[in-house]
Amino acid sequence: MNTLNFISIYSIVLPLILGVCFIKRLSNDALLIWGIVVIGAIPQLAYPYLYRTKSLNTLYNLYVLFEFIISIFLFRNKFLYKKYSRIFNLTCCLYFLFACMLIALKGITGKFLNELICLNSFLYILWILIILLLQYSDDNYNEQIRKNVVFLWYMTSVFIYSLCTIMVFAFWQFIKNLSVSTAHIVKAIHSVFNINLYVCISIGIWLDKMYNVKALKPVE
Repeated sequence: MNTLNFISIYSIVLPLILGVCFIKRLSNDALLIWGIVVIGAIPQLAYPYLYRTKSLNTLYNLYVLFEFIISIFLFRNKFLYKKYSRIFNLTCCLYFLFACMLIALKGITGKFLNELICLNSFLYILWILIILLLQYSDDNYNEQIRKNVVFLWYMTSVFIYSLCTIMVFAFWQFIKNLSVSTAHIVKAIHSVFNINLYVCISIGIWLDKMYNVKALKPVE
């Protein structure tokens, strides 16, 4: 295991520990984000020990599904207008329809369902673009998002990660058949954005805790 891959795998420990330390001082959004980190830590930390096993495929596939479910609760109150809320609800329904069909066809243990994580990434990008559109069209909404520091950091990191790795997962089966040196380069690219994801989440959790501590201080 090279150094970059090692850092990528264990970068998830930082937000995991921060969440444990500050759990009583975190906002609801921060707790949901930390929940995503918790379930993500299971397959990610198991990766060195279960590499190329059906058990690891199962863990990652379940993580992708549960990540999306928690993300629904995280994003659902961010769409203030009915037309955008309907788009959100429709994409969620279509996602679960596609997920059920994919699992029925390919199972959940036989292989890594890269199609599912691609769909996750696509929908996250779509949702975040809608939120950005709302920010530009509604000053009050923009102010709410700016105050929600943990969601702002999470949204930024997920947008960058999804946008920059969706093609990696789209061609996952092809990449596995590349030469070792080329495959390592592609995996290194993924590692960089994976590290960025968890560092940004850590910053968001830290700032969320600091903001809540200040809010609880009595006025002199």
